[in-house]
Amino acid sequence: MYVRFLQEAAKIAGDRKRGNASVQIDRSGRMFSEIGQMFINFEDKTRVSGRIAKASEIFRRISDTEEQAFRSIA
Repeated sequence: MYVRFLQEAAKIAGDRKRGNASVQIDRSGRMFSEIGQMFINFEDKTRVSGRIAKASEIFRRISDTEEQAFRSIA
């Protein structure tokens, strides 16, 4: 929903920064979905530590992506 808000704001204001931020926030959302998919069938307890390590790495990328997006429109 925030992606759509940023896209509309970019169109109305003619502001490329908001358009670029919307792309980054969309990417962040896709990474959250990736984490969700990793744990959707978590009853399979094999490779738990590997999944957690991968999720931690993705969370760091999400943090970096969102920080960059929000700094660009601040």
